Amino acid sequence: MLRSMNSLVGDRIIAEDGAAGTALDFTVNCVNWHISELVTSVGSWWRSYEVRIPRVSLQRPVGATGMLPVSLTKKQIKESPTTGDSGAFQREMKNDLLAVGVPVPELSTPQPIRWNTIVAYRAHVLDGPVGTLRDLILDDENWHIRYLVVELALEGTSHQTLVSSDWVSSIHPDKSSVSLNLSIRELIGSPEYDPKVPVNRDIEGKLYDYYGQPFKERR
Repeated sequence: MLRSMNSLVGDRIIAEDGAAGTALDFTVNCVNWHISELVTSVGSWWRSYEVRIPRVSLQRPVGATGMLPVSLTKKQIKESPTTGDSGAFQREMKNDLLAVGVPVPELSTPQPIRWNTIVAYRAHVLDGPVGTLRDLILDDENWHIRYLVVELALEGTSHQTLVSSDWVSSIHPDKSSVSLNLSIRELIGSPEYDPKVPVNRDIEGKLYDYYGQPFKERR
């Protein structure tokens, strides 16, 4: 199922032995567009700290209940790496690259990017700036980012549209921007995205038809 990342923030985390807090944020591996980790807070109200739950421990959200199961106990969550420890992410990224055997795409930094940061990035295409990222669309079966939601700010149009993560050419965290392999002309007439309507195969098919590209089955 495809889900808006925005809809997952605030979900209740359900450990193997009970409720274990809420989803505060996620980190995104922009090399392969997978979610790297879930960020949550542990401790008491007067002394809390953020920890990172790795993607391998995340299970599929339970329908529209707002519950996000994880294959960890509450004790294991409490003892998870803090947000200041990037070693786990670095190892995951290295393994991902070795598995696919391809060079790293152009990136200003290999560090993970927080979801609540990337959704404010400016979007640029081949011939100029076009708008701002507002959300990411996730396949909750494998925690892979399928689409970026771009709010266009172009003459004659001001709607939100979907852009496949396959069409991203580079990420520039130092400039808070993302570059897309598209043109302004293409985006002006692109299909409008309605956040209230779940992304389904029909919407995906129309998007790929518009850009004249074959639809890729989810992997």
